[in-house]
Amino acid sequence: MLIDIVDGGIGLKREDVARIFEDFVQVDGGSTRERDGAGLGLPLCRRLVHLMGGQLEVDSVFGAGSVFRVTVPAGALPIHHGPHPSFAKARGLAGVKAAS
Repeated sequence: MLIDIVDGGIGLKREDVARIFEDFVQVDGGSTRERDGAGLGLPLCRRLVHLMGGQLEVDSVFGAGSVFRVTVPAGALPIHHGPHPSFAKARGLAGVKAAS
């Protein structure tokens, strides 16, 4: 299975591409950055993809955007037809609020 995620943002500099999959790394670590985050999203995604026997890679051009490519071997993920069985349980929770 192949999934391409196209990010139309500002893209990454070549030297930053190698770092974005490291824990707690943020390309723009300055105090004036516009995006929040702990720098764990991409490292966690890559680990999950590796657990399924796949790869997560990025191709980026600074100033033009990035494409994140996920490849996972066929059969690595179960295929469900229709809603997942756990969704039926969640439907009964509509309108229920957690006690504070």
